[in-house]
Amino acid sequence: WHDEASALYYALNYETLTSWFGIWLRSYPALLKMITRSVVPFELSMPVLLLLPFGFPYFRLAALALAVLFHLGIMLCLRLYYFPHVCLVALIPFVPCLVWNRVWPSGSSQDQHERLCGPSVAAAATLLGIVVAWNVSTLGQGPAALPKWLQKAVYAVRLDQDWGFYSPYPYKDDGWYVIPAVLGNGNIVDLFGDNGHALTWTRPASLAGQYPNQHWAAFHILMRERGNEFNYLNYSRYLCRQQKTMSLKLVYMLKLTLPDGPATARPIELYSHSCL
Repeated sequence: WHDEASALYYALNYETLTSWFGIWLRSYPALLKMITRSVVPFELSMPVLLLLPFGFPYFRLAALALAVLFHLGIMLCLRLYYFPHVCLVALIPFVPCLVWNRVWPSGSSQDQHERLCGPSVAAAATLLGIVVAWNVSTLGQGPAALPKWLQKAVYAVRLDQDWGFYSPYPYKDDGWYVIPAVLGNGNIVDLFGDNGHALTWTRPASLAGQYPNQHWAAFHILMRERGNEFNYLNYSRYLCRQQKTMSLKLVYMLKLTLPDGPATARPIELYSHSCL
């Protein structure tokens, strides 16, 4: 993010989550470096603009406009499913009372508006403080260092979060799954995706389009993470139930991203399973 300004280059080369626009944007390396260097200053300036006590509504409106543009840019470049939509909705509590007073100007006095906006500002400030404390804790011992009552409250309203996906640096590898399987009739097929098609090791036309929804995408992305190997057995059993399969292998076609571009993909056998 700082020295090389290569974070966005690596993020957009992780094609499992990259849109067609993000792939096109990779053609402009100088622009990628400029955008990368602007991300951290932008994120550091947001709390300041949102919480400044003077010029309050106007600084906040400017910050909201920049934040909306930021998340629209993410939606355009990356296929992160509901994430940018949730982030846009999360900005609503920061809309200043100046806006709400214009939206509903009649039928209420200024005092009533202030009474409505006061609690909402206090609630937003409280939740923001909790989120900041949670995120700061991830830099040290983790959320376990926080008081038990706070942990329970955070988990109850699902404010728990982890922003390590693109930090301290994005993934520098990518790839796709191939699941060669021997069926009961002796045919060898690839079980990945649609429960049985001709086996091929060729790269799919779109890595981002190979998953039907965010749940399958997250499962396959995280399955290779250290500590998640137990999913190999469970996933293999699931696949065995989909067809009359005798045996299968989970193979990941690993494609490293080098500074001068992606390397040739090579097969990594993750797991071998007998369905009998």
